[in-house]
Amino acid sequence: MRSSTLVGVFLTLASVSLGQVGPRSPQRVDATSLGSAKRPSIACDDDRVVVAYTDGYPGGTETVWVVTSDGRGVDWSAPVRVDSGPIGVDKRTQADSCAVFGSTVLVAWADERFGGVEVAVGRSTDGGSSFAAEVVLDKGYSVGNGYVTTFRMEVANSNDVYVLLTVQPPTGVNDELYLVSSHDGGATFGPPVQVATAGADVRFADLAVDPVDPSIVQVVWADDRAIPLDHEVMHRRTSDGGSTFGVEQALGITGPGMGGVEEEITIATDGTAVCVAWLDEFSSLREEVRVAFSYDRGDSFFADVGIGGYTPGLDDVDTLVLAEFGFTYYLAWNDDRTGTELAYVTSTSDFGQTWRPEQLVGGDGARVVDFAGDADRGVVGLISTAALAAPDELQLSFTTDGGASWSSLPISDRPKYDVGDGALVYDSTYDNFIAAWSANTGDLLPPFFLTEDVYVGGRRPHVCVPVGWDDIHDPSEPILRFDLENFGDDVAALVAFSFASGPIATGEGRLLDLGPGLLSFGDPAFIAPLSAGSGSTVTIPNVFAVGGTPLGVVVHYGAVGYSAGPTMSRLTDSGRITL
Repeated sequence: MRSSTLVGVFLTLASVSLGQVGPRSPQRVDATSLGSAKRPSIACDDDRVVVAYTDGYPGGTETVWVVTSDGRGVDWSAPVRVDSGPIGVDKRTQADSCAVFGSTVLVAWADERFGGVEVAVGRSTDGGSSFAAEVVLDKGYSVGNGYVTTFRMEVANSNDVYVLLTVQPPTGVNDELYLVSSHDGGATFGPPVQVATAGADVRFADLAVDPVDPSIVQVVWADDRAIPLDHEVMHRRTSDGGSTFGVEQALGITGPGMGGVEEEITIATDGTAVCVAWLDEFSSLREEVRVAFSYDRGDSFFADVGIGGYTPGLDDVDTLVLAEFGFTYYLAWNDDRTGTELAYVTSTSDFGQTWRPEQLVGGDGARVVDFAGDADRGVVGLISTAALAAPDELQLSFTTDGGASWSSLPISDRPKYDVGDGALVYDSTYDNFIAAWSANTGDLLPPFFLTEDVYVGGRRPHVCVPVGWDDIHDPSEPILRFDLENFGDDVAALVAFSFASGPIATGEGRLLDLGPGLLSFGDPAFIAPLSAGSGSTVTIPNVFAVGGTPLGVVVHYGAVGYSAGPTMSRLTDSGRITL
């Protein structure tokens, strides 16, 4: 369709009202939950996204479920039950409960059906449509004796799966640390291997799998071997897939008795460097962020350093997250230097020698939650919650320049109710951030607990921004165009319209949320040359800047990016114009 024809179609219709370019509308996905759906985990691989959650207390069945989608995160399956345990016995998923590789889906959860707390793993080989009977992991003691206090799961690939278990022994004294490994994609798991020296109380453990050699696993934790109740950072590495471990080493220049790890410890690696970050107890009521780097795969570590522009001992840090993408390490935390909790993020591309100036990314009671990104695309995102009092909201912040600058916007839409647990992934097929979170419903169940539901939402970092389309009959809108932003190395973008929301097939394996019957696709008036990922369509004079009456006709719009070749590349979320 020629530009004059398209403009005629639009401008002969009366009034245009445009919603702001923002996140996709969140969707509730726990359609079968009877009480509170909570503790969501989200994972993706290629064009498959899976969310796991618990239908739990209050009012729920205490069962574990998944829903699935393609990489758009728009159309979701009906819930599929994962566990085979009895109804009403406590089960708990968490942010890292779910993993996906190809058609294999793994879900891990804490399970109390045997009297103590065990960790069970369910496995699907058909993309989450059905699950085999779960495997209960060996925690070092017989089932029902002792209990798992915390667990972490890392899935390196379709074969190598690692689960780190903090276990309270039957004596109830001094939690222990074990690594359980699978090398057949979670079909079977080997015996637990003790990581920390027996006799010390373990807290706050984490692990990271080497992205180059998945038989190497870095483990960090805090224990009180030096001074009882004073938990200091420890590190140990396995280089044979979890069969044996090397020497233990202590990190932290403060030393025993000079503060201890509080609440958070985390680790990331790029295959050579290893970064450990933790919250250190500067005083009884104040924590600070400490970071230590290794440049030799964990053989040795440099002295830890403090990170952040707050004042240690005066200001307090409560939450911390760490991630690595493309040899750049990203660190986020919240602190109360201004009198309220605000969220900050920084990054380093030289293994901690220098850190970029911290960026403020969340305010009013912020707590940092999760990172996700894609090193090849150069995109990294962070979700955080924010609000001094109810309701909390979930916010997405993202960078496309290694952390030099960040864009932030809310992605939840529960104006009355708090957002709770959350997790984030980046689907590289659609270049798409997808988050899952719980939010309370406002409904009370005895004994006066608010129920929760699980929602999904998000946005793509590349956007098609209408300019002048908010009211084409307004004299203050003399021009019409579309701006294209954050398209990376794409060289051009084409804007298209349709009267329906699609989707239609692109012909190269993906779906576009427009159609059927695209208007303007390939029209010169709606082609934008791009430079450094940004550009605009030509400006169309708005010759109809006079009064009019809205007709209520919805037109959907979106853009397709092209890399050199040309090859179809990034697809935007679709927007809506009401005529």
